[in-house]
Amino acid sequence: MTSGAKTRFERVPDTGTLHRTANTRRTGIEEQTIGPELVLTTERSGAHAVVAVAGELDAYSAPGLETEVSGLLAHDVDDLVFDLSGTKFLDSSGLRAILTAQRRLAERDGRLALRAPSEAVRRLLEITGLSDHFIVES
Repeated sequence: MTSGAKTRFERVPDTGTLHRTANTRRTGIEEQTIGPELVLTTERSGAHAVVAVAGELDAYSAPGLETEVSGLLAHDVDDLVFDLSGTKFLDSSGLRAILTAQRRLAERDGRLALRAPSEAVRRLLEITGLSDHFIVES
């Protein structure tokens, strides 16, 4: 499924910008480090992508997920899965980034699913009444 290509992004100190250290490919694996608390690993094959979200998805790191989604949509991904099994913390900003991704995909007849949400993610979805709002894969 993957070509083994890895792309690593790191925040440039004092600027907050992401720095790409390898080439992006249509099919492959990309890894982004968003600050010290979040790593996004994206596996992509054609119009399907899985983004593993490991660490804390909060006000500081949510823009990194939004940027990743924008890039995937720009490359015609319309079937997206967020693997949230490694998400230790999710706040309202992170939840907004997930909801925005879902809305953007729905506007183009795409699909977003949440895979194996961690207990922290499940708890927030229940508190906010959004448990049934998403497609959830085990």
